Amino acid sequence: MIELGIIPAVTRSDFYTMVHSLCEDDRRKLNRKFRKVWRKIAKTDPTMAKFLGLGIRDPEPKHVKRRLAIVVSRISNLIDSISEDQLPVPIQPW
Repeated sequence: MIELGIIPAVTRSDFYTMVHSLCEDDRRKLNRKFRKVWRKIAKTDPTMAKFLGLGIRDPEPKHVKRRLAIVVSRISNLIDSISEDQLPVPIQPW
């Protein structure tokens, strides 16, 4: 999941523990991938863009939570849609 731009953490403390265990270069890559995914999702629908706070310079905590929820939801739906007999392919959540 890190290759997709998210960290598979359930709680906030798990998230911070996992993030701080990464080197600075990997943290930067993770942030850029996550930002790329949620922006592509937001650009698909103007209502979604407003909901996720696209274009807001300093997003509110509610926007950050929504972004995380949308990205995790989209990726989990893609993973669920893959059947067991399919060959492994790179997952593109956008």
